[in-house]
Amino acid sequence: MEAATATRFGQDGSGGMRRRESDVDVPDHQSLPSRTAVQGLWRALHNCRGLILARAHPRHAHGASPQSAISAEFRSRPERFTRQMDTSSRHELDIFANAVDSLNEGLRKYQEAHAGKVGAYKFAVLHFSHFLELLFKHAVAAEHQLLIYKNPASKNLAKESTIGIWDSIAILKNAHYHFDPELLADIEWLKQLRNDIEHYKFHMEVRQVRAALGRILRASTQFPAAAGTQAISQAVTSDCRDIFNTLLDEYREQVANARADAKDEAPDDVTNCTFCGESEVAVERTTDIHCFFCLEDDVFHECVICGEQHRESEMTTWNNDDPSHVTYAGADCEEELFAKD
Repeated sequence: MEAATATRFGQDGSGGMRRRESDVDVPDHQSLPSRTAVQGLWRALHNCRGLILARAHPRHAHGASPQSAISAEFRSRPERFTRQMDTSSRHELDIFANAVDSLNEGLRKYQEAHAGKVGAYKFAVLHFSHFLELLFKHAVAAEHQLLIYKNPASKNLAKESTIGIWDSIAILKNAHYHFDPELLADIEWLKQLRNDIEHYKFHMEVRQVRAALGRILRASTQFPAAAGTQAISQAVTSDCRDIFNTLLDEYREQVANARADAKDEAPDDVTNCTFCGESEVAVERTTDIHCFFCLEDDVFHECVICGEQHRESEMTTWNNDDPSHVTYAGADCEEELFAKD
């Protein structure tokens, strides 16, 4: 405040205020109170403040500073300075509930990504990774609660770190849980991708993400049953059940992934596959139709009758006398031709 005043006023020799030329709206020093009057007013205000605080905090009367008195009062009666916590606003989850909460969030992000918001796969990876780590830790805790701590002999477990996912897997292996090599490879890949997302730049193949998350979810459903606790399916929220069931069903998941892959490549050229019979799993390219489910390529050929391009799966061989030059006829054209005969 003094610095702000100094930029506006100077002082004359008598201790009053004198007006600068630039301060055209400030009255001259004869109309302002003297320094003595200002100091007297300040002392009066300070005494009033001390009296008010002394009545509120009697310790002031014995020379304690306002700050120390308030600190002492806070230590002795904190409820006077803080609002009582509303217990209805608290949110607590045990290990298993925390795990499936992350799973539900991961399923929501997976669903968003499957619908075309590819960036949501990043958050699906983070949530699935968290779900998996807590699920294994929950299975370890079912063996013995102390096993989840890095130092189970500590006298203050609340301050101890808990084990990581690989420690959990090692303990569960010793407890006769079985881990398929493919699952362990998926976990290693998932953890590395999660670390890249959290700490560095990252690159992910969307198809690999879809396939790996489905395999991880299917494998992880056995752990609650082995640990003797609630099944994961019972904890999945209603808005996530469809995508959860799709991921659990390997065939349905593969079809869903194929449809997503086709849409990603050419959203305006998605079509059905005549080889596997699945709908919207293939894309029409320049020379063929590729199916992302059965991986067949349906090559285009010119019809010798009408001259138009047709899928090979919808044509018949017209002339194969010369293996180097096989001709094809569209099924509809061939029927019309034979009908005329």
